[in-house]
Amino acid sequence: MSPTDVKTLGDLNNIGKLVLHFWAEWSEPCKHMDTVFQQLATEFSSKGVQFKRVEAEGLDDVTSLFEVSSVPTFVFLRDGKLVDKLEGADVPLLTQKTTGFASSIDPSPPIHGNGTQASSTPPGSTPDVSGRIKFILTSNPIVLFMKGTADAPRCGFSAQVLEALNKIEASVHCVDILMDDALRQGVKAYSDWPTYPQLFVKGELVGGCDIINEMSTTGALQQFLIDKIGPAYRKAAAKVAESKEELIARIKRLTESDAVMLFMKGSPEAPKCGFSRKVVDALRGVEAKFGSFDILSDEAVRTGLKEYSSWPTYPQLYVKGELVGGCDIILEMQSSGELKKLMEDKLGPNFNHASLAPVSTAMAAVYTPATTAVVSEASLPNETKEQLMSRIKGLVEAQPVMLFMKGDPEAPKCGFSRKVADALKVNEIPFGSFDILSDEAIRTGLKEYSSWPTYPQLYVKGELLGGCDIILEMQAAGQLKLSVDEMLGK
Repeated sequence: MSPTDVKTLGDLNNIGKLVLHFWAEWSEPCKHMDTVFQQLATEFSSKGVQFKRVEAEGLDDVTSLFEVSSVPTFVFLRDGKLVDKLEGADVPLLTQKTTGFASSIDPSPPIHGNGTQASSTPPGSTPDVSGRIKFILTSNPIVLFMKGTADAPRCGFSAQVLEALNKIEASVHCVDILMDDALRQGVKAYSDWPTYPQLFVKGELVGGCDIINEMSTTGALQQFLIDKIGPAYRKAAAKVAESKEELIARIKRLTESDAVMLFMKGSPEAPKCGFSRKVVDALRGVEAKFGSFDILSDEAVRTGLKEYSSWPTYPQLYVKGELVGGCDIILEMQSSGELKKLMEDKLGPNFNHASLAPVSTAMAAVYTPATTAVVSEASLPNETKEQLMSRIKGLVEAQPVMLFMKGDPEAPKCGFSRKVADALKVNEIPFGSFDILSDEAIRTGLKEYSSWPTYPQLYVKGELLGGCDIILEMQAAGQLKLSVDEMLGK
């Protein structure tokens, strides 16, 4: 029997012995090992072992669940529980492990004092279902287990909870428990809650229909989400549809927004796939300063960049707007010393000291209701006061709305910066940001440039709007968005 392809996490349910092959289309070793994998499937399928293939970069949830960070990787599961794992193209070892796995005897559960066997999992749940539930809850801040979908609820209680969440524009991940009976029973056991719908926030059960309706009526639901998640609990503002030409132009600007740009899943501090993590580590290994863009935050860029680059997978690394390659190429270049040499050839010997993007377009972090790009900017060596003021002017004009703060919008390093960033997010005002803690010259020079002694400082079209007190006062009066829009000429 030939291996089958895994399409969703649900394809791994209710299988005794299972071997998974995590592969990628671009990997030559995967192609060779796939032939071996098919031969093993033919030989051992009759012994009760199932063989399945997982496209590592196409099923992020499955890849992350088993912490796969390279291809080929082989995972051995018994009743949904990890038994063994093999990384790399080792034919003899794969054959040995598969032979042993196929001939192994299922271990008996522990024995109760009365002689009956104990179950290793809670009633109504199985190891694979429990793992899926945990993954869903850790991957999404707000999760609603419901009957039906967000567009078509199939019970009145689910519809009521959705209405309460939509009323406050909460961004919620809905899971239809009617489509998966194992999940339906498993969630009840996991939460110890007997009915649906069930709302979870940050992995914790909030309650069912009655509780959510009561919280909605009193206004406690919105405040609860703000306290738990912050302004990011809200849905991203709808984007105006962009033409293909506009998308390509936007992608081109992104690839050139810093001298070294990495398009990845997640951020350098929190990669969301092993391949992205390895490239980040490789760049840090040669001390390269680089910008990054989370392609999971923008589906248009994620899809369009593949066409733009004629490269089918992520991550993708660009130097001075030109594609260098993906994970395998970067790791090979790092191991041979070519990565550092490429940086020196393209950017000069100081490639690891300063961004070479034009100062007038340099930016730190750009927040919009839908996307976040992070681009680093380092101080220039031996810069004169005139050069510093020119660089500051370029930064304050880098985006229509620019916030100079301590830290970044997702991880502020002072309460005043957090309050201003939250005020902008709540009002859905797209803004760029610069971490003044990352550059002492900017931190000192901007005070002189603006004649404003403290941080944060908010600029609109290059003009200082004010600091924390002014921004919060404008927000409380309902004037913040109006003032910004007026300055932007909207």
